[in-house]
Amino acid sequence: MGGRNVNPSNPTPRWKIWAAAAALFFSGLAVGLVVTVAIAGRIVRKTIEAASSGQGAFIDRGADRLHSTLVAELKLDPAQSSAVRQSLDVTTTKLKAVRAQTRDELRQIARAGFLDISRQLSPEQREKFRQKAQARMERVGLGSEKDPLPIEPIAP
Repeated sequence: MGGRNVNPSNPTPRWKIWAAAAALFFSGLAVGLVVTVAIAGRIVRKTIEAASSGQGAFIDRGADRLHSTLVAELKLDPAQSSAVRQSLDVTTTKLKAVRAQTRDELRQIARAGFLDISRQLSPEQREKFRQKAQARMERVGLGSEKDPLPIEPIAP
């Protein structure tokens, strides 16, 4: 058979075999990409939730690392180390307060936006939107089941 890549003992053309191999490769690549993105997204969300949990552990760990670094690199004596630790404690307390205040402001802004949008929706749309908004606010640490978004919007 002139010009065609067909093996007489195997009537399947070679291009079909290569096409199947390429399809298998690209489908595996796509699945791997989706799984990687899902795992990375979960890690990022958990990191953000931990940092915004209000417990201040993220700020405390940063202060502890900074203190250890300063003690080691600057060779602080015990009196200097104690004074630096006290300064870091004051700073972390202030940073935690600002974070809490900012978090409350973000929460208020998000709730106001939710209410504004809710006023423009039908009752059925409003309920679907409320569920999605509640889940999103919980994911980013701005809401909880204990303080749900209102079902009916407050009149302006």
